[in-house]
Amino acid sequence: MNTRQQKFIQAKLEGKSNAQAAREAGYSESVARVAGRKILDNPRVQAKLQQLMERAGLTDERLSAAINSGPNRDRVAQIQQLEWHVRRIMQSLILDLAAGNTHQALFSIRRIEKILVEKILEPKAAPRPREITIEELRRKIELLQSKASGNE
Repeated sequence: MNTRQQKFIQAKLEGKSNAQAAREAGYSESVARVAGRKILDNPRVQAKLQQLMERAGLTDERLSAAINSGPNRDRVAQIQQLEWHVRRIMQSLILDLAAGNTHQALFSIRRIEKILVEKILEPKAAPRPREITIEELRRKIELLQSKASGNE
């Protein structure tokens, strides 16, 4: 292996991205991303990285077990479940917007907001969302409709 490849490996072991590692290995800013990918595609570089990681005890199995064990296990499962729910709501939101159903789209946005605030941003002390009146909802729908039609 050449000196640049060795410097690249050292930077990767320090947690740097491919582009950052390539810059530290002496590649210019303009070619760092491509160079980083090419260096990492080299079988000898891959083998050396794998060898060094295994020597340090950083096997894929061990890293996966660390992420999915103990207190992290429940949080990972919770985040995966929340991600699934948000994706479903986003799909509905896109369909509602495409169909011009602004009332349902607004409802979907509120559901996503509630998930983000209560479950991710402030899971311990999330405030309950205030109830919205029919009149406020009508005004928001009219505002969305006017924005959508460009009349604002």
